[in-house]
Amino acid sequence: MSLNNLTKYLNSIRALGFFTPILLAAVIAIPLYLTGNRAIEELSISLTRELLLNELQNMTEQINNKYERLKLVGLEDSEEHLAAIKTRAMEGFRTYKYRSTGVMFVATREGALILDAGVSNQGPEYEEFKRSLHGQQGVITYTKDGKARWGVFMLYEPWQYYLGITLENAELFRYREQFQRINLLMMAISIIIALMFVLTSQHLFIQPLKRLIDYANDIAAGRYSTQLSGRFYLELNDLKCALSKMVVAIVQRMQQIQEQLQIIARREAERDEAIRQAEQEAERLNVTLRSIADAVIAHDLAGNITLFNKAAERMLGIRHEEALGQPISSVLSMLSPVKKQKNTSTTTGNAIEFIGQYELKTRSGEPLQVSCTANLIRDSKSQPIGTVMVIRDITTHTKLLNEMNKAQKLESLGLLAGGIAHDFNNILTSVMSGVSMASKLLEKDSQKALEFLKKAEKALERAVGLTSQLLTFAKGGEPLKQPLSIKEIVMESTEFMLTGSGTRCEYHFQEGLWMADADKNQISQVVQNIVLNARQAMNDSGNIWITCENFEKSESPPIQTNGLVNTTEEWNRLCPFALPKGRYLKLSISDNGPGIPKKLLERIFEPYFTTKEHGNGLGLAISHSIVTKHGGCTVVESEEGKGTAFTIYLPASQATEAPKTAAPTLAQPVKPLKLLIMDDDSMILELAALMLKELGYEVMTAVNGEEALDIYKKSLSSERPVDIVIMDITVKGGMGAKETMPMLLALNPNVKAVVSSGYSKDPIMANYKEYGFAAALPKPYRIQEMTELLEKLAETVSKE
Repeated sequence: MSLNNLTKYLNSIRALGFFTPILLAAVIAIPLYLTGNRAIEELSISLTRELLLNELQNMTEQINNKYERLKLVGLEDSEEHLAAIKTRAMEGFRTYKYRSTGVMFVATREGALILDAGVSNQGPEYEEFKRSLHGQQGVITYTKDGKARWGVFMLYEPWQYYLGITLENAELFRYREQFQRINLLMMAISIIIALMFVLTSQHLFIQPLKRLIDYANDIAAGRYSTQLSGRFYLELNDLKCALSKMVVAIVQRMQQIQEQLQIIARREAERDEAIRQAEQEAERLNVTLRSIADAVIAHDLAGNITLFNKAAERMLGIRHEEALGQPISSVLSMLSPVKKQKNTSTTTGNAIEFIGQYELKTRSGEPLQVSCTANLIRDSKSQPIGTVMVIRDITTHTKLLNEMNKAQKLESLGLLAGGIAHDFNNILTSVMSGVSMASKLLEKDSQKALEFLKKAEKALERAVGLTSQLLTFAKGGEPLKQPLSIKEIVMESTEFMLTGSGTRCEYHFQEGLWMADADKNQISQVVQNIVLNARQAMNDSGNIWITCENFEKSESPPIQTNGLVNTTEEWNRLCPFALPKGRYLKLSISDNGPGIPKKLLERIFEPYFTTKEHGNGLGLAISHSIVTKHGGCTVVESEEGKGTAFTIYLPASQATEAPKTAAPTLAQPVKPLKLLIMDDDSMILELAALMLKELGYEVMTAVNGEEALDIYKKSLSSERPVDIVIMDITVKGGMGAKETMPMLLALNPNVKAVVSSGYSKDPIMANYKEYGFAAALPKPYRIQEMTELLEKLAETVSKE
């Protein structure tokens, strides 16, 4: 054998020896490579398919849960809420990412893309994509930008959309590529390592892969308790960790789903229990409404009746079946309110919320006195959905109450009439005695007769004073108000009442005290009555403290007492707050006398109620009436052994100083005026004419407004027209001053007219200018008072 042939043989043996391991490694590695590659590919596809389908199922379950929640609250048909759920779901799909290349797509059953996966709705790539979409769920493969993609999809029945997730094959088969690199590396290793690799590859890769495949199959079959045993290396260990985490996540998600199902089941049970309780409550309510004695009627916002109980049937004479669905106005006919306390309309619909007493007409036409209350019915969102009304028949109760009030008023009237009769009998006795004695002595002793006449005149002054006091109780009486200084009136009246007694008084007046808008004589009378009571209670000794300060009522609304104040303590608490908003003077008069017993404190303002042996019981009653008619209020507080305190609130004036008045003078007429006097009392008319003619006036008389108009009209066309007209307010069977004045003004807009009345507190007397009069002359009047008034008017007549 030649050297070359030996070399070739040796080389061939070396080559065989070199390539034999390689070939052996290849023979061993290639099948292993093919088997492992296929196993990893199948495992990747299987696991990824399950993962992605599970992701899609989780997404659809979340959407379904939202739909279920809508059903629980009764909004399953709300297009707005359904659209909102779909919109938020699509926003979540658009931003969804799976690993690095995984995205979602949404397509219709026809394949039209709503949310694309990088594929437009045309072209070969779209056609390839569209062909893969069919059935309820499946796997989709297509090419995008030259890169193969793989994914899964499922049909979401509520929307009839395909929902899918796709990712690039390179990412899907990442573990397969890694496995390929490992096999190639094994083939490149030396023959010795190749042989060792072939021997150990079964242990290092095939078995772990087999365990992973078995584990994946167990998981796919739902056996989540299966444990992944054995050791894993390199990427297989990562895959093993990833699979373990995935299983943990699946188990946790299953637990959450179970908990949610339990919560749903519990809520359904609670809902069923709530429905059962509501049905029981409705039954109890129906039983209550059937047995209640008051009429109960409910209506919706449209005013249609939804509830009508048995009592309503009996009260109105209308059957339940007839009333349901009918307008509330066709069933109830409310007449004039009797004692309405509150009546406010809601801002929604026709529902009304009110409380008050009304007169109700039934179907038969019979009027009933009823107490009616109504309130809004609101839903769970506090929105009004109707009104429920409760009507109580108080006809019998009202009649009984009216009879009791009549009896009480008659008792008070009897007490008042007895007191008035007693006082007037005493006064008339003095007048009759004085006039009788004067008539007998007139010829014998004129001076003695004059004394008796003066005593009779003083008695008449007492009668005038008593009449003035009684008029403060009259309905409609108004004080003759003017701005005045309370300080001066209080001090003058107090000093006058304390003269000759041992009672001491201390004054405390606030700096910058406001003027009062009041009647000077009446307020002086109030102070005198209270101070006199204190003086008499302390037996002309002790101390009196008088304070006066400004008081301003805030924005808080006045309290409506409606006269239903039962005790003095309650009135003391409510009085300042019952005043309207504005400025007031707060006058307090207190003493350290014996106080007033609590049982008597409630009656101190009653007319003719007195505990004094020689008292008439009018002082405090008149004082209270005067303050009330001034728009103020009186508070009294007293405790036995600790004295009494009266607090008076009087409206303040806007003026800063009192008007100045000139001292009265009695003089002859500046100008011989022509006067027209109208009065239906012939004695008053005759005496007034005689008195004025004696003073130098030319006087014409009329007994009613019609006659006065005729005389005045004729005088306008004469050489000497009437200068001043004096008219009485009340004329029996004819026109009085109020009705005559507009006609006089029509004849002469500059007419000078004076209104006169024995009812000096008439509103016309207090506000004569508003009716067109130039002045007011209260009855009875003296010569001096009438002369002063005529002289003032004469000045205006002379200027004209």
